[in-house]
Parts: sequence; C-alpha cells; structure tokens
Amino acid sequence: MSRRAPTATVTALSSLPVLPSPSPSPSPPTERVLSILGLLIAEPEREVTLSEIADELELSISTCHAITTVLVARRYLLRAPAGKTFTLGPALLTAGRAAELAVPAARLARERLADLAAKHAVEAVASVVADGVITVVEWIAPPHGAAAAYLGQRVPFSPPFGAVHAAWSPAHVVDAWLSRAPTSAHAQLHDLLGMIRARGFDVHRDDANSARVRDALSGIEHERLSDAARDALAILNAELAGVDQLPLRFDGRRRYVVNTISGVVRSASGHPVLTLSLLFHRSLSGAEIEAAGAALLAL
Repeated sequence: MSRRAPTATVTALSSLPVLPSPSPSPSPPTERVLSILGLLIAEPEREVTLSEIADELELSISTCHAITTVLVARRYLLRAPAGKTFTLGPALLTAGRAAELAVPAARLARERLADLAAKHAVEAVASVVADGVITVVEWIAPPHGAAAAYLGQRVPFSPPFGAVHAAWSPAHVVDAWLSRAPTSAHAQLHDLLGMIRARGFDVHRDDANSARVRDALSGIEHERLSDAARDALAILNAELAGVDQLPLRFDGRRRYVVNTISGVVRSASGHPVLTLSLLFHRSLSGAEIEAAGAALLAL
C-alpha cells in the first residue's frame, strides 16, 4: 500500500496546511539532501528515477546525481541497476532505530498503539509536538480501506490543530498556541480546551461536508495570503473545529458518527508527551465512545 500523503487525514491532524519550507535556508545544500530523503520517506515503497527526483524537487539532474551518488555510497539509498531507480537504504533503518531509542515517546507509542488499534480494529497514529510542529512518530495501518495518515507526517501546531496537546500543556505553551490564531477566535478555542480537559479526551465527528471544506482550505498557500486573509482563514478553521466537536457527555444508547478520538500520555509532571489518536470513521454508541476514551486515559 502506498504511503503517499492523503488528501484528507485525521481530524486531530486533518486537512492541515502543508508546512512551508524555511526561507531563506541557512544551508541550501543540506536542504537539497533532506528534500531527496524526504521524497522517498514520504513514499517508502516507491521506486524513483533520477529524473523524477529532479522534476519533483525542481533540482538539476547534475545536483541530484551528485547527492544520490553519495547517499548510495553511504547506504542511505539503494540504486537498482536494471531500472536505475532509487529506494531507501539500510543505513536509514539503523538511524531510525537509534532515533527510536533516543526518543522515549516513540518507544512508548510502539508499545501501546498497536494494542489499541487491534482492539478497536482501526487505523491509529501517535504524534509528538516539538518546535511548533506536530509529527507522527508511529502509525498503525487500517485493517481495511485507504489510509488517512502516514509515518512522518508533519503539520503546524496551530489552532485548532493539536488542541488535545494544548489542553494539557503549561500556560506558556497554550499562550503560544493561541497566539497563532486571531484574537477573535481565542474565546472559542479556550472553550474547546476546557471541554477536552473536562472530558479527558478529544472527540470529533465525521462530517463529510465540513471535511470537504477543510480539504479545500488545506490547499490554500498561506504564504501568499494577506495578513487579513490569514486571520479570516484561521477563524474559519476554528469555527469548523467547533462544528465538528461532539458534546461533553454522551448518551450511552445514542449513536454518533465519529472521526477521531484522541488522548495524551502525560509525564510525571502532568505535561503532554505523546498524543494517541484512534481513527474510527464510523458510527459508535455513546457507551463505545466513553470506553475508547477511557482506554486512552488508562495508558
């Protein structure tokens, strides 16, 4: 199954604007190396030719050739002699395992996420927040159907995205998160965080119409908008988050169409370390929602 970035992803991370590349870069040569690795990491089962790399990343053939030659020599990439295509190499596997040992949250995700996903027969993701970015560090594929997320997915930690993390964060993190939204949206966002804290976990409905709107909004290039247009877009995103937010308490017998249920794993100090999200995309009873939420809180 391809791991291409989907057009629609989980509500906790859903329809998020693509992170713009830093500009200008302090090290353009490093950016080129990372962009080539990132291209293959985004689709690990894909085999790409030199010309495809050059076309997709808008680099010259000579530049791509020089970089891939070194990456192949260091085993970060493999080159198939017959088709002259490139795939990820074994050195990245070693690097990935080392990174997993260095990041406790990733180890925690691997241990706990698979059991949760299997129990509920759903796709699941674990994500961390660092340097203003939400990153998926673990991903469990859905038992059937198309995937909605992928390993390594990165999106901005900006309202309303990452609300379940912000809900349990210290005040300075919440303030920084809120500062990325217009002042007019702060009251609604505060209400959203309060509801998540009161319930203990976050729940979003699966609303096809609002999902289509979010998909359309996610395609807008934010850096090309005026400040006023960016503010308007942030307000609209916040409104959509409110529309998709389900009530604080659930009728155990009533059924709700649920997109995502998310909770956080917290440190001894109570700060969020890891966000775990279960991607249901189906109808659940209020009792089933409460049970799934309780399972997240029990971790």
